[in-house]
Amino acid sequence: MQEEAKADVAFAEDPPRTGAEADRLLLDIAGYAGPLDLLLDLAKAQKVDLRHISILALVRQYLAFVERAKALELTLAADYLVMAAWLAYLKSRLLLPAQPEDEGPGGEELAELLAFRLRQLEAVQKAAKRLAARPRAYAPGFVQEAPARATRWTATLGDLLAAYGATLRRGEDARYDPPAYDLACVDEAAERVTRLLRADAWLPLMHFVPRRAEARGALYARSALAATLAAALELTRQGAADMQQDAAFAPVRLRAARRGTLGA
Repeated sequence: MQEEAKADVAFAEDPPRTGAEADRLLLDIAGYAGPLDLLLDLAKAQKVDLRHISILALVRQYLAFVERAKALELTLAADYLVMAAWLAYLKSRLLLPAQPEDEGPGGEELAELLAFRLRQLEAVQKAAKRLAARPRAYAPGFVQEAPARATRWTATLGDLLAAYGATLRRGEDARYDPPAYDLACVDEAAERVTRLLRADAWLPLMHFVPRRAEARGALYARSALAATLAAALELTRQGAADMQQDAAFAPVRLRAARRGTLGA
């Protein structure tokens, strides 16, 4: 009974691999049994003779691993593909005789180069894991902000009344008083134009502008000219005056309207 129990234990199936072991390619070929990355390390240290390793069996086990690892990350399968390709190439360089004219690296140099690249890959992966393990702002949660400080104000009844009165007076102080400008009036300009109009002669528009307008400032002079033009247009619209201009930008002339010959 004891021997049967031992036999059952010896021939029992291996437990399913979980965790990190499920992501490793374990080889079982003639001359080696173990993970692929360890095979590379042993080949570098010359503890395993690659001449006795079956590359065909290695490729078959790699393809079977890829079929089982479809749910894994693509980068993992790519890393193992690079390792298997390097092993096949390394073995080919070891098996083939060295050519005198061959300037490429030998098998030992390729092994050292492969080991160097594997160390670089391992260093990058460790650095990435250390960065991923560091705390990150707003991931997976939010950083607690600084606690708000409570401000306590102390005031007497007189302070409150004074503040309330200042608030009421604030609207009175905000009144806007625009500055007063000395400008000409259109009604006064209309009276002046009506008084100076003549029915027997055309008079230029500047004839109706006050002569002392410039003496009161440039602003008043411009407003007097504008008021005179507005008054002349209004009198022409009412039929009390005739307006004439021979061409664009030519002087504007006025005269008193004649009945039956308006604008003649």
